[in-house]
Amino acid sequence: MRSKTKRTSYNDHNFITSKDSYLEDEILFGIHPIHSALARGRRLFKNIFIRTTLHRQLAYPESNLDTPDGQGLSDIWKCTTGLGLPVSPVNNSKLDKLAKYGIHQGICAMVSPYQSQCIDNSDVGVTTRPVLWLLIDNVKDPMNMGALVRSAVYFGVGKLIVSPSCSRLSPVVSKASAGAMEYGDIYQVRNSAQLLEELKASGWDILGAVCSSDNSTHLSEIRSVNRNTLLIIGSESRGVDNSLLDYCNRLVNISAAPGAPPYLDSLNVGVATGVMLNHFTQLLR
Repeated sequence: MRSKTKRTSYNDHNFITSKDSYLEDEILFGIHPIHSALARGRRLFKNIFIRTTLHRQLAYPESNLDTPDGQGLSDIWKCTTGLGLPVSPVNNSKLDKLAKYGIHQGICAMVSPYQSQCIDNSDVGVTTRPVLWLLIDNVKDPMNMGALVRSAVYFGVGKLIVSPSCSRLSPVVSKASAGAMEYGDIYQVRNSAQLLEELKASGWDILGAVCSSDNSTHLSEIRSVNRNTLLIIGSESRGVDNSLLDYCNRLVNISAAPGAPPYLDSLNVGVATGVMLNHFTQLLR
């Protein structure tokens, strides 16, 4: 089944709300993504597929599912039965194929595509207290993308913006984020440079994350956040696109400890982002 969507634009650059194309329903897999999607209520559920043995256990209240995964499955079962959603018991081979051999934990769901959000003009202007946004650029690996989304949601980033060069917000990303993608308000922008130009004109502090360089500031040297701030994170291989770095007020790095092996010149992008977001959100409190 296909769901029709339409585009919403912010000034001249378009934020994708998945609305001017026809997108296929997709298969969400794993306990946390499905549980989170049900709780958030932004996706339309068409069918739930559960491993036959689990279906048999869940159908009987006296079944012992006293584990974190078992509790998650029980919560999903209560929600699906309460909503009257169709549930199909299937064998593990069927689930493997539905999840394209991802780790499904015995459950998959056919759902409508993820709907990204739209930034309103009022979001860019003056706020009562400084806010932190995160822009992800050039991150194509869905596992890294999921880790970034998880960190952004965990640390309460105001808005998570994804550039056109990034991985699609797929079920694989949702699984890698442990379902955080379903909770987060994620914005997909068609023209990152134009967004940065407007934010900078509105007085935002634009920071670009880079490996250590002569013209960058070590993260520990930033001791206060007194205006709205946007942090740009790039991929491990390419980093942030140079065209976006041109809009930055400052470049920020995380230095290795003295004596670290020379080949360890940077952190995994997910780890580096977690370190930076922890630092900035602490300053905002």
